[in-house]
Amino acid sequence: MLSRALGLGVALCIIHSALAASFIPPFYRELSVQSPALTGADVNVTQHLVVRDAAVTVSLHMTGKYDAQTAAAVTQFQEGAL
Repeated sequence: MLSRALGLGVALCIIHSALAASFIPPFYRELSVQSPALTGADVNVTQHLVVRDAAVTVSLHMTGKYDAQTAAAVTQFQEGAL
C-alpha cells in the first residue's frame, strides 16, 4: 500500500509542479481550476488516480473536467500522502 501511495504521490507531484518542461506524458501542464474547465488525458488520469485513494473523501465524478471537486480531491490526496 505504501509503494502504491508513493507512486500516486509522485504522479500528482508531477502534475502540480511549476516545471512544465519536465512533465512526462500525459502530465504536460499544471492543472488548475479555470473557466472553461481544463480537459484532456492528464485530467482523466488525475481523476482516476485520486478517486482510488482512501484519503480522498470528496465525492468525485469522472467528468473529464478539472473542476473544484477534482481540485479538492487532489488536495486531499496530497495531504493524505504526507
